[in-house]
Amino acid sequence: MLPKNPDVAALERHLKSAMMDSLFDQAPKGLARRFFVELSKYTHGAAGFTDGDSRQSNGPIFVPKTFLDWYVAALKTHAIALHELKLAHPVLDKPPWGLPPLELDEFRRRVVADIPSNDEEILFFNSLADFWP
Repeated sequence: MLPKNPDVAALERHLKSAMMDSLFDQAPKGLARRFFVELSKYTHGAAGFTDGDSRQSNGPIFVPKTFLDWYVAALKTHAIALHELKLAHPVLDKPPWGLPPLELDEFRRRVVADIPSNDEEILFFNSLADFWP
């Protein structure tokens, strides 16, 4: 039913035009679905995605790259959720949880701006953020 929503359809057209990609498509998978598949590998302990694999050890070792990878994954998750919130409530102007004291549009743009510029999906997230004025 999601593709039948006019706001979702407009967003998907924008992303396909700007990025040759989508957020929700099933085949080929849109970014939200691809990202879910990637995160699921950590949840289900797929080879190469276990805690030991991330730390390159079976002990409590801090690996800066792993910390950054999880930080970026959290930013992307938050960015997708904020854009889904915008789709569900287009006139919402404040984040429903109160903090931070920013307009919702400013907050979702800040979350996207925190994704490192060398991330392979940064152009997609920028295009997503630019869909709404």
